[in-house]
Amino acid sequence: MVPGSSVTSHLVSGHHGSDFFPLLYPSVFNALLENHHPNTQLTNQPGVPPDFWATTNEQDVLTEEQLTFLSRSAAHRHGLGEEIVLCKKMLQLIDMALRRRESAIAASAPLGKGQALGKDFCGYDYRLDTVGATAAFAAFAKSPAGEAVFRAGRLDAPPLEPRSPTATGADGGEEEKESKVADAAAASSGATAGMCVKKKCKPHLQWSGILTKAVKHQIKELAAQAKEKLDAEERVRDSAAVRYHRRLKENNWVTVIESDSEMEDA
Repeated sequence: MVPGSSVTSHLVSGHHGSDFFPLLYPSVFNALLENHHPNTQLTNQPGVPPDFWATTNEQDVLTEEQLTFLSRSAAHRHGLGEEIVLCKKMLQLIDMALRRRESAIAASAPLGKGQALGKDFCGYDYRLDTVGATAAFAAFAKSPAGEAVFRAGRLDAPPLEPRSPTATGADGGEEEKESKVADAAAASSGATAGMCVKKKCKPHLQWSGILTKAVKHQIKELAAQAKEKLDAEERVRDSAAVRYHRRLKENNWVTVIESDSEMEDA
């Protein structure tokens, strides 16, 4: 019996068992050392070179189950990365909305105290409605309006909705005149078009800070999930690489004497 263990040796004497047990059962011996001497470092573990995966075919190292796990995990991480990119675009949109609000306040200053926009002006842009909802924001970002916003790097006044033509005579009639007046009014208020113009607006209270914190928290959660996936992939790869090198070093193999079908026939 090896001292400090419950493994019985079938060698001639205990002295021989102490000498040959580490040679015959290196993995068991290392486990005993690790259990009884926590500070002992295993020195005979096969080393994995840094460029192992760059110089080795992973099909020779990983099992089919491991390859499937790694493939699915990498695809999931890629999806998480795309969500993080969308979240960063959300932060850009919030910043654009803030800059547009500040521009509107500055542009109204010459109008005088009665008509100028103050610091209590809400300025929430309704194109921020999709911020925080990944699927809806992705649809907005891919739309012509969203692509134009991110291409320009700023939030301009939303385009006017097209009006249906009127058939009221050669000169257009009263309906056409009213339409032109409405378009002119909308164009004159372009600085605040598509924005909430209320003062001390409770529904949108502190909208910029709340949206920014929510998106940053979402980025943090997505990054943590991606790191968890990556760590699991690295553990699988590292374990497989160590086992692969151990097989090469120890030169162990298993010989099947009789298959299950042969034993059943017998």
